Amino acid sequence: MQRSTYLVRGKFRMVDFHQSFHYVSCENCNKATGYDLGENFICYSCKNAAIARARCRVYLDVYDDTTSTPVVIFGSLAEEILGCTAVDLIDRTDEVR
Repeated sequence: MQRSTYLVRGKFRMVDFHQSFHYVSCENCNKATGYDLGENFICYSCKNAAIARARCRVYLDVYDDTTSTPVVIFGSLAEEILGCTAVDLIDRTDEVR
């Protein structure tokens, strides 16, 4: 499969404020894992020894005057949009509970 890169100009909006803005992932390949944060494990995806790390994720709609499309933003760009890190989100969630 050939990969392509496209530039999309538009605005984004968050439509689901009840989404989970972070997930626990393999520190090597960033695939989601069922392990607990900070736990050592062998990743099912990349097959490497890893530590479970928090990673930001945000679901958005990107739109212009003609249409909209749903997108998912991960990692540092998601942190930039949200204004905090995944660890900050976890800490804030724990404060609310």
